[in-house]
Amino acid sequence: MRNKENLHMHELTGLRVRVVLATDGGMIGMEGTVMNETRETLVIEDGHERIVPKRGTTFEFTLEDGSTSVLEGDAIAYRPEDRIKRAGDNRRRSRG
Repeated sequence: MRNKENLHMHELTGLRVRVVLATDGGMIGMEGTVMNETRETLVIEDGHERIVPKRGTTFEFTLEDGSTSVLEGDAIAYRPEDRIKRAGDNRRRSRG
């Protein structure tokens, strides 16, 4: 289950998101629903589809329980399936 502590290891599609900081100042404050995710971008629907680069951007995600989590785009700049796989690999190693 997604929560504040493990969000960086989960699928982000379907979550509400707001751009908190960005190298492109015009993106700050943009909010909507994550419709798709690639290695380098989030596609955010806010009446229009907006492609937002992950690198250089800070996002605030709203989870299913209403709590929020802030993630640096550089930390999640992986393909979703690779990020999820890395998380699984790290859990297996820590159980050792």
